[in-house]
Amino acid sequence: MNQLYGGDLATLNPELLFVTDILNLKSLHYGYWEKGEILNIDGLRDAQERYTHSLLDLIPPGVVSVLDVGCGIGDVAQAFADNGYQVTAISPDKNHGRFFEHPSRRKIKFHNVKFEALVLEERFDCIMMIESHNYFDADLGLAQVRKLLAQGGFVLISGMFRQNETDLFDLCNIEKDYLEKANHYGLTLVQSVDITEKILPTMEFAFQAYQKLMALFEATINEHLDSSAHNKLKILRFLFLKEFRRLTNLKAYYQNRLDPQVFREQVKYIRLLFKDASNH
Repeated sequence: MNQLYGGDLATLNPELLFVTDILNLKSLHYGYWEKGEILNIDGLRDAQERYTHSLLDLIPPGVVSVLDVGCGIGDVAQAFADNGYQVTAISPDKNHGRFFEHPSRRKIKFHNVKFEALVLEERFDCIMMIESHNYFDADLGLAQVRKLLAQGGFVLISGMFRQNETDLFDLCNIEKDYLEKANHYGLTLVQSVDITEKILPTMEFAFQAYQKLMALFEATINEHLDSSAHNKLKILRFLFLKEFRRLTNLKAYYQNRLDPQVFREQVKYIRLLFKDASNH
């Protein structure tokens, strides 16, 4: 189904290609781990599949039509379609559209568009944002929800929220602020589930891989540098001081960004279910 690279370098997404065609992952989200599972690719695949199907248990009775905002490569949309829901999926990434060309996904309506720019006459019983609510301004996103949500409908959000003002995870909404905004847009919180501990093994897996990669990189550099090369390196550091500082800062950023303990201290991974409480 993948065949992600069609020969057009302008639209090639190397990270997506690596995840789907090399690691052969069927999903892009963090997964939902159980205790004792081995931290490897097979374990991650199982956790991702479990994550996808666990979302189905959160959908209230009576929901028929679903809008999957930021659908990724379509595993969640496919699971919902397989369970009888009428699914519309959207993503602004042109690479994602190729995953919806497969015959098994003909039941899913796919729109290659940003959520902020989506214009549809249809109204949905449930709007899902699965690890996508942080990709656009909260007010813009919630305003779109207001336009596209059917009366009495539901909004399901599953993803990361900051607990306080921090620079490290600055792209994540702060939970308290987001809840206040959702209420302002006529959405009442009916369920909140913290699954941070269920997704943390993915952070640990990524952190271990990053540390091994950096150790290998540094060992390779040290092995190939003789005494004269060290002097050359000093000259390069002097000439490209700004660039070396950026590399050092980038290394420190990812060291902290992937550290499970830092994540646990600053971020919660939660699932929020809202119900429309406004008068249309």
